[in-house]
Amino acid sequence: IREHEKVAIVGASGCGKTTIINLLARFWDIDKGNIYLAGKDIREYTVETLFKQMSVVFQDVYLFNDTIMNNIRFAKPDATDEEIYDVCQKARCAEFISQLPQGYETVIGEGGANLSGGEKQRISIARALLNRPKMIIADEPTGNLDSKTSKKIEDLLFGLNKDNGITLIIVTHDESLAAKCDRQIRIQDGQIVSKGEK
Repeated sequence: IREHEKVAIVGASGCGKTTIINLLARFWDIDKGNIYLAGKDIREYTVETLFKQMSVVFQDVYLFNDTIMNNIRFAKPDATDEEIYDVCQKARCAEFISQLPQGYETVIGEGGANLSGGEKQRISIARALLNRPKMIIADEPTGNLDSKTSKKIEDLLFGLNKDNGITLIIVTHDESLAAKCDRQIRIQDGQIVSKGEK
C-alpha cells in the first residue's frame, strides 16, 4: 500500500479482513512472512510507536460513560483542549458537540448511548486523529449507518485522505464504498485473490 493511497480490503464476512487489521495493528503478531511500514518490519516498532503512525476506527465504537472531551482525550492523555477542538473540526463533529447541553463537557453515557451512530463514529474518528497518524484503518466504517450518514462518513474519511495526506485503508464488504478507493485488495478464504488497480 503506497503512502497517501486509499485502499479497500474487500471480502465476505469471515474471509480474513479483520485478521489483516489485527496483524497490521499488532494486536496479533505474524508467525511467518513480514509486514513492513515505511520500509521497516513492524515488529521492530514498539506498539506505542506504531500507534503514533496509525489509528484504527472500529465498526463498533466504544465510548465511556464520561465527557466527550475525556472520551477523545483517551487516545492521548496529555492532549490540550485546543488539540481536541482541532481534531473535532477535522472529524466534523465540532458543530453537533457545541449544540449539546454542556458542549464538550457533556457526559455521553456508557457506549455513547445518548448519541446517534454517525455522531459516535465521528467522535471515534476525532479520537483516531489525536495522535496525528499517517495511516487510518477503518473497519466497516459505514456498516451500521443509514445511507445519508454513511455518505457523510465516506466524505469525511476521503477528505482526510485528500486534505491531510493520510493513507486510508477501509475494510468493507460494501462494493460501492470499495469502488471509490484507488485500489481494492480482495480476500477470499484467508487469501488475497486480487490487488487490482482502478
